[in-house]
Order: sequence, then C-alpha cells, then structure tokens
Amino acid sequence: MLLGIQRKALLRIASGYRTISTSAIQVVTGTPPLSLLIEERYRLYHIENAQLPAWMKEIEVRWTIWRRQKRKEKDDLSEDNKRAKKELLKKLERQRKQESIARKAVAPTERGAGR
Repeated sequence: MLLGIQRKALLRIASGYRTISTSAIQVVTGTPPLSLLIEERYRLYHIENAQLPAWMKEIEVRWTIWRRQKRKEKDDLSEDNKRAKKELLKKLERQRKQESIARKAVAPTERGAGR
C-alpha cells in the first residue's frame, strides 16, 4: 500500500509511464522506499526524545542506507533470475527445434531402408 502511494507521486515527479517498475522509478528520482523512511523517522524521533548522543542518529541513517542497498541487491538478483530463466527457456526451445529437425532428417532414410 505504501509503495502504491509513493509510486503514484514518483511517477508524476519523474513524468514517467505506469509501465516503469517501482524500483526503477525510485532510482530515477533518488527516493528510498517509503517504508524505510517511515522506520528511520520513527527511530530518529525516539532517539531525539530520549536525548541520546548524535552519533546514534548517524548509525540510524547508515542502517537505513544499508537496508536500502540490500533491498536493491535482492531486486537485482530477482531480475537476474528472471533473465537467466528466459535464457534457459530459449536454449531449451532451440534444442527441441534441433532435435525435431534431426528426427525429420533421419526418419525418411529409415523408411526407405525397410523397403
């Protein structure tokens, strides 16, 4: 739900089409996922109210950046998996076609040998 809200706003900001993925539009606009921003702001609010040292704020910001990178790596891996799956399917299709052609080439000679 949060990504849907953020996505609409980012598409308008970037003047993008609705076919652009959420991850891509976040990269184009340089905006982290809204859920991460909310979590970060929540923690920063509690750090400030508890009057904890300033270095804890820095840790929280770095933690959010790290989590964003991990999400991106996960998205990249899923894209790599999709790409690899497509390549594998293409390769299998080529092999099936070659086997089919080879069977057709062998079949007439086998029929002729039996006469």
